[in-house]
Amino acid sequence: MPKWNDLFLPTLKAYGDGKPHNNRLVKVEVADGLNLSDELRHEKNAKIGDNKIENRVGWAISALKTAGLLR
Repeated sequence: MPKWNDLFLPTLKAYGDGKPHNNRLVKVEVADGLNLSDELRHEKNAKIGDNKIENRVGWAISALKTAGLLR
Protein backbone atom coordinates (compact mmCIF):
# COMPACT_ATOMS: atom_id res chain seq x y z
CA MET A 1 0.00 0.00 0.00
CA PRO A 2 1.57 3.30 -1.04
CA LYS A 3 1.92 6.05 1.53
CA TRP A 4 0.12 9.33 0.88
CA ASN A 5 3.32 11.13 -0.11
CA ASP A 6 4.07 8.40 -2.67
CA LEU A 7 0.87 9.46 -4.43
CA PHE A 8 2.00 12.98 -5.38
CA LEU A 9 3.10 12.11 -8.92
CA PRO A 10 0.06 10.00 -9.88
CA THR A 11 -2.19 12.71 -8.43
CA LEU A 12 -0.44 15.48 -10.35
CA LYS A 13 -0.74 13.40 -13.53
CA ALA A 14 -4.48 13.02 -12.96
CA TYR A 15 -4.84 16.81 -12.77
CA GLY A 16 -2.32 17.42 -15.54
CA ASP A 17 -4.74 18.15 -18.36
CA GLY A 18 -5.56 21.58 -16.91
CA LYS A 19 -9.31 20.94 -16.84
CA PRO A 20 -11.49 21.27 -13.72
CA HIS A 21 -11.74 18.02 -11.75
CA ASN A 22 -13.93 16.55 -9.07
CA ASN A 23 -11.68 15.50 -6.18
CA ARG A 24 -13.82 12.42 -5.44
CA LEU A 25 -13.47 11.18 -9.01
CA VAL A 26 -9.72 11.87 -9.01
CA LYS A 27 -9.33 9.81 -5.82
CA VAL A 28 -10.99 6.86 -7.55
CA GLU A 29 -9.07 7.38 -10.80
CA VAL A 30 -5.68 7.51 -9.06
CA ALA A 31 -6.51 4.53 -6.82
CA ASP A 32 -7.69 2.48 -9.81
CA GLY A 33 -4.52 3.32 -11.75
CA LEU A 34 -2.18 1.95 -9.09
CA ASN A 35 -2.74 -1.68 -10.07
CA LEU A 36 -3.25 -2.76 -6.47
CA SER A 37 -4.60 -6.16 -5.58
CA ASP A 38 -8.37 -6.23 -4.99
CA GLU A 39 -7.69 -6.70 -1.29
CA LEU A 40 -5.56 -3.55 -1.05
CA ARG A 41 -7.78 -1.58 -3.42
CA HIS A 42 -10.83 -2.15 -1.20
CA GLU A 43 -9.13 -2.04 2.22
CA LYS A 44 -10.98 0.11 4.75
CA ASN A 45 -9.62 2.29 7.55
CA ALA A 46 -10.38 0.55 10.82
CA LYS A 47 -11.43 3.66 12.74
CA ILE A 48 -13.58 5.51 10.21
CA GLY A 49 -14.44 2.85 7.64
CA ASP A 50 -13.54 4.80 4.50
CA ASN A 51 -11.47 3.42 1.65
CA LYS A 52 -7.82 3.55 2.74
CA ILE A 53 -6.14 4.22 -0.62
CA GLU A 54 -8.68 6.86 -1.63
CA ASN A 55 -8.16 8.53 1.76
CA ARG A 56 -4.42 8.62 1.09
CA VAL A 57 -4.99 10.17 -2.32
CA GLY A 58 -7.09 12.79 -0.53
CA TRP A 59 -4.15 13.59 1.74
CA ALA A 60 -1.92 13.89 -1.32
CA ILE A 61 -4.40 16.30 -2.94
CA SER A 62 -4.50 18.37 0.24
CA ALA A 63 -0.71 18.54 0.53
CA LEU A 64 -0.32 19.47 -3.15
CA LYS A 65 -2.88 22.26 -2.76
CA THR A 66 -1.12 23.54 0.36
CA ALA A 67 2.17 23.57 -1.56
CA GLY A 68 0.53 25.59 -4.33
CA LEU A 69 0.88 22.83 -6.92
CA LEU A 70 -2.89 22.37 -7.36
CA ARG A 71 -5.80 24.79 -7.28
